[in-house]
Amino acid sequence: EVCGHKFADLSEYNFGFSLINDCKYGYSTKAGTMSLSLLRSSKSPDEEADMGSHTFRYSILSHTNSFQESNVIQSSFSFNKPLHIIELSQSKYQNNQNPPLCGEFSLFTVDDPSIVI
Repeated sequence: EVCGHKFADLSEYNFGFSLINDCKYGYSTKAGTMSLSLLRSSKSPDEEADMGSHTFRYSILSHTNSFQESNVIQSSFSFNKPLHIIELSQSKYQNNQNPPLCGEFSLFTVDDPSIVI
């Protein structure tokens, strides 16, 4: 088992498979099986570690190109930090024609898909 944040990927030259999750960090791959450890059973140094109810999400992503050409990293970040939309009510802004942040705009632009903001 190895540690990893957000995803693990198993790829060949022209295809691959990724396991993406939102809060677990132990992955293993052996004999064609990829595993994600959900709980630890250690009792030291914290005797109550991983006790109680747990909630987690995971996703399986296949891709038809190499890892370097895939969108695995972007997909894992999107999965872990989804876009949150806040609706602004026009009635709250009676004196303004347009409420703040309405319409389409961009705060940042990048031209390299390997850059994550």
